[in-house]
Amino acid sequence: MSREMKDSGLPSFGIVPKDWKTTKLKNILLIRKEKSFGYGRLLSVYLDRGVISYDDSTGKQVHKPSEDLSDYQRVYINDFVLNNQQAWRGSVGVSQYDGIISPAYYVYQFSPDCIPCYMNYVLRDKCMVQQYEIASRGVGSIQRNLFIPDFRTISMYLPLPSEQTQIVHFLDRKCTAIDIAIEKTKKSIEKLEEYKKAVITKAVTKGIDPNVKMKDSGVEWIGEIPEEWKISKFKFHAKAKSEKNPGNATILSLYREYGIVIKDSRDDNHNRTSLDTSSYRYVEVNDFVVNKMKAWQGSVAVSEYTGVVSPAYYVYKITDAEIYPLYLHYLLRSCYKDEFRRLSGGIRIGQWDLPSEALENTLILQPSYTEQVNITEYIKKHTTAVEQLIEKKKKAIEKWEEYKKSLIYYAVTGKIDCRGEEL
Repeated sequence: MSREMKDSGLPSFGIVPKDWKTTKLKNILLIRKEKSFGYGRLLSVYLDRGVISYDDSTGKQVHKPSEDLSDYQRVYINDFVLNNQQAWRGSVGVSQYDGIISPAYYVYQFSPDCIPCYMNYVLRDKCMVQQYEIASRGVGSIQRNLFIPDFRTISMYLPLPSEQTQIVHFLDRKCTAIDIAIEKTKKSIEKLEEYKKAVITKAVTKGIDPNVKMKDSGVEWIGEIPEEWKISKFKFHAKAKSEKNPGNATILSLYREYGIVIKDSRDDNHNRTSLDTSSYRYVEVNDFVVNKMKAWQGSVAVSEYTGVVSPAYYVYKITDAEIYPLYLHYLLRSCYKDEFRRLSGGIRIGQWDLPSEALENTLILQPSYTEQVNITEYIKKHTTAVEQLIEKKKKAIEKWEEYKKSLIYYAVTGKIDCRGEEL
């Protein structure tokens, strides 16, 4: 079905159907200010999920709920909620719940010519988010305020309710199929990760010779180990370093998934010019780095790079010539999460701190140097193909997610004609 298009006059919309009408948000959104007195389901707004129940969130939001919820405002099903400090990043959405939310947010109800499910698609799409960014005020790249007068004057194109419903039906059908494919791929990645972890854990705790004689390690959570292996404290093999940034050193990041990487390789939003790294800790190749607050999540690694890391991290130089750095890397990343959790001092703002003394007294397994090298090569051989497959699947997920975004954009701007969609 062909239809005549026109230039929308809005760069973020591009061309739109000729019969679509432009409107300003003030004509279709009425602000709601209704005090909840603290009664109701607590809601949150996520960049990638819209409005959700706070119980379904990760709890890692920068701003935590107030202990006193009496000033929180009422939200009803099909209300539009906007985080005015993060709207420019897409922190908006239409609620599927009755509940309460921070008084700092804006809550709106729609006019009758708006289909809420359609509005959730379009108001979260880049065609609108780009306009939120332009209309927001502030300096920097963390918080930019979108004030009500500026928000109200933002323009959009709105099809008739009947076509909005058809667009929703089209997108629900297509996006559901994409989401199912993504979820299946994520589950297959989880299985591959479990297999990889099992290979590494067995190699670093039991060795790679199936016929070797075993002995009781004396450590309950480790169990039996090869008869010739030693057990000793971490502090006998490494020494804490305190050197600061010697100059314009490369900034490194520690990820639980990847280990140590050059910061810009994973963090595209990083702004080097605004970051003071003079107090950052100096790291050399083969140094052992620990994020003391997330060691229990596996955020420990031996570095392949020279550079600097956060001053909140521990950095250790491996001083024992009988320790092969990569073996230590695999050992402590693979099966020490629960031990680090046990050794950590307790939860503080959602994070567990691992004391340096506890780390230094941690018992580690020590095969001969030659066997450490052999174990490391064995791990590489048996996990490289798995890692490549995992990376391939992650890229597939990224492509599906990008396709989903483009599908939504083309549908809500009328570039895909959904009028023939059967309801």
